[in-house]
Amino acid sequence: MSTADIASTEFKQRLIACDVRPGAFLTLKEISALLGIPLGATREVTQRLAREGFMTIYPQRGIQIAPITVKRIRDAFGFRRMLETAAVAGFAETAPAPQIDHLIARAESIAAIDPDDPDFTAQVGEIDWELHFAFIRHAGNEFLTEAYEVNATYIRWFRANAAIPVTRHLEVMQEHLDILQACKARDPAAAVDALGVHVDKSLQKALGA
Repeated sequence: MSTADIASTEFKQRLIACDVRPGAFLTLKEISALLGIPLGATREVTQRLAREGFMTIYPQRGIQIAPITVKRIRDAFGFRRMLETAAVAGFAETAPAPQIDHLIARAESIAAIDPDDPDFTAQVGEIDWELHFAFIRHAGNEFLTEAYEVNATYIRWFRANAAIPVTRHLEVMQEHLDILQACKARDPAAAVDALGVHVDKSLQKALGA
């Protein structure tokens, strides 16, 4: 990976960690200091992040981090639904049975995670995204995967700035199991329906409902 690749990933992690406030204005020097890279490399990184919509560059004014709005949240989840719908249908039809069983075991393991563990959110998030990326990567389409990865970063960021109750993890576990049981039964329609329920509930939580 190039310096710009590493720094771009680092900046996104800073967003998810809430180290940078949505809508804030920063200078190029401040971003350079935040990432610990030279100004030249910082310009390349900010241009890349601006193309992906994470910030807007205003000549002579500075760089504004994208605000989090209801429309942006709805757009991200709507795009997620579009990408995952076709992917999960294909997964239900052709994914290897051992992979489905592995994901079922991973989903069931959520119940054993202690909500008081400092790494609770990270552990649940890892299992959550492992499932969804399995659907996407099974499609074997690099363009699909790349678009999904950018959108997934948005959703992680939105979630980090929302007050999502700890009890949501048990709901997520059951929603994942509903999707996976449909996949195990080789029922693409049921898998798509279960995915839709899951995405809708996740959207409502991200909106603070």
